[in-house]
Amino acid sequence: MPNGIAGSAIEIPIPTGFAALNPVAMNRFGQVVGAMQNSAVSLPFLYTGGVVYDLSLVSGVLAGASPVAINDFGQIVFNVNGGIYLISPAPTVGVPPAGTIPITIASSISNQAFTVSGTNCSAGGYTTPQTLNWTPGASCTVSFLSPHSNQLGIQYVFSGWQDGAAANPRVIVAPAQSTTYTANFGLQYLLTGVANPPEGGTVTGGGWYDAYVYATLNAIPAAGYHLVDWSPIGSAPPGTTSPSMYMTYPQTETATFAPNTTGLGTTWAMRRSDCLMRAEGR
Repeated sequence: MPNGIAGSAIEIPIPTGFAALNPVAMNRFGQVVGAMQNSAVSLPFLYTGGVVYDLSLVSGVLAGASPVAINDFGQIVFNVNGGIYLISPAPTVGVPPAGTIPITIASSISNQAFTVSGTNCSAGGYTTPQTLNWTPGASCTVSFLSPHSNQLGIQYVFSGWQDGAAANPRVIVAPAQSTTYTANFGLQYLLTGVANPPEGGTVTGGGWYDAYVYATLNAIPAAGYHLVDWSPIGSAPPGTTSPSMYMTYPQTETATFAPNTTGLGTTWAMRRSDCLMRAEGR
């Protein structure tokens, strides 16, 4: 279509329940990403093959996300609450190749990202649970992303396999019968300690902690300062320098410091008065 002289126009259908589509990017195959909107929500969409797909169904973390780019491999980049996410299309699963065995890769906490490499191993990127077609005897490498985070202050950490194996990545020789391999993951929350004002002292002990354990922060006043309290109010008794927090969600605790009072003005006045009295007594 040189100089826009000739070509064709295809209307992208607006899904039922939505009022508008706002496209933001397109690849050379005509796949379009953007946001579909109504008065209540804005959801990311992918238009491909004449159909509009709701991308928030891929993962709940994408609800309200803003797609910003799509490449010619169909990979889509999103901006989610300041974080950047990438989704990749899974290989099309049709009729299993002759001589292959269905192998399922699962995890104790679902929707964990992993990759598979190796010949006759359905190589690619996936999220759990996923059933693949492996050829018996093939050497297949399964690698989980760990730590893995899909929300600020929350992460999932690989901790081994349910059959007792510990390696990640793990090389699996494809068995001759259908098998499920399940990876164990632990949930962690982020504890953040903040000093207010920064010159008033430091707060140590912040970091990632396993869910449902106690974590301890330590407030260390700088020279000439003392600890006043912690906020949010009630998170620790006043004056407590090492409060413990029960980790059931991401937490930020602020230690407030204040300058010490020295009383130098009063001491100086007494000494001056003492000098005057001595002078009057001469």
